[in-house]
Amino acid sequence: MIYKMRFGPARIHIVADTAPHDTEDTWSLYWIFQYKEKETPDLRITVRMDPPPPARELRLLGEVSTHWHLYEDGDLYRLEVMDRVSLKPKQIVMFDKTWSEAAVHVIPLTYRAPKRLRSGWVLCDLMEPLVQWWLSSWLALRDKGMVFHASAVAFENQGLIFIGESGAGKTTLARLCSQEKDATVLNDERIVLWRDGPGWRVGGTPWHGELAKASAETAGLARVCLLKKAPFERFTPRSGVSFMMEIVQQAFLPVWSAEAMNRSLELIERLLHEVPSGELQFRKDPQVVEFLRNLVKSEVLA
Repeated sequence: MIYKMRFGPARIHIVADTAPHDTEDTWSLYWIFQYKEKETPDLRITVRMDPPPPARELRLLGEVSTHWHLYEDGDLYRLEVMDRVSLKPKQIVMFDKTWSEAAVHVIPLTYRAPKRLRSGWVLCDLMEPLVQWWLSSWLALRDKGMVFHASAVAFENQGLIFIGESGAGKTTLARLCSQEKDATVLNDERIVLWRDGPGWRVGGTPWHGELAKASAETAGLARVCLLKKAPFERFTPRSGVSFMMEIVQQAFLPVWSAEAMNRSLELIERLLHEVPSGELQFRKDPQVVEFLRNLVKSEVLA
């Protein structure tokens, strides 16, 4: 069986002999990202239950020790996805050098855990961190875009992204917009941005936050907003190194590759040059939604 999913510009096919244990989880946001068209995938994942190739003395390319380790293994890359409890690999992923084919060897957990995590495979466990990690790297290596720790809403197919640290108000703005019929919440926690011809687009991802809302829709990117709470609404254009650094801190960067990192930073610089960007000051009030509508229409200036 094949599961086809699209996240922004990336198309992913998952091939498995058995259905995932969370097939019946209708509340899961992953399933809304399925598509039916016949398109060549950017990544084809084959889920395997047989033992992975034995580990050898390999060259370490990068790691976040409690999450993943990436090695070069001859003509392949070997990604070890770590279990957060045992701190041992729960998935061994063998990528080809084009990052378009991946064999995922699922390793059963040895400690007491819900049955569906101890045997077979689970879609949500495959999607994070593996697919999110691949998406960030693939976008950078192809000069396409990036994944951000941000929320995004769209009005009439024009999107605004709200970037900020935890507690800055990303979910607050998404929640206020979710109550309006003409607003689509793309995600309240993580979004994907990419270049589309002469412009940029924004799309939702299934990796949601507290609001637990996401959409598979995409929209043209109207503005990039760095959030600051205030007793009023105002959008102030910003640029320069300090502004870019605040934005970069909220990007999911491919830290394992100097080349991919450089491309990501160049893309972010290009994004902030090509899309109106600045600081959005706002208060927690339903009236802010009308301000955002006008911001999309470029009726509100600094």
